[in-house]
Amino acid sequence: MPNQHHESIYIHSAVVTDLIQFLDKSVPYVWLLGHMPNPAVRWWDTSVPINKDSSFSGKVRNVIYDLQMSTSEFIKVSPNLNDYGLVLIQSNKPMPDTLELDRVPENQQDSVLIKNGATLKIFCHKQ
Repeated sequence: MPNQHHESIYIHSAVVTDLIQFLDKSVPYVWLLGHMPNPAVRWWDTSVPINKDSSFSGKVRNVIYDLQMSTSEFIKVSPNLNDYGLVLIQSNKPMPDTLELDRVPENQQDSVLIKNGATLKIFCHKQ
């Protein structure tokens, strides 16, 4: 019978590299939800994709995206994420293209995550 639970951890005032101790390195995938590389209220010069074939370089703001990577890649990039809070899902398989967790009712999110291989959910809030 498949695992019917995943562990949820809530952490306040930690840096992302502190989270590595909670990861199971044998679980292959990490999904970061709603990564925001710059405060929403600040314009900044960067390059962003317009679509899969072209990009825009200039002033942007309110950039928010999800990242999916291997657990080992997350461990490598984690020092670059220390200035951010995050929601991290660790899973045994990649999350499907069509899964948008914020569109799933909150009381169903855990079961959806478990069905998609999730083993751990971490909420890390930066003060």
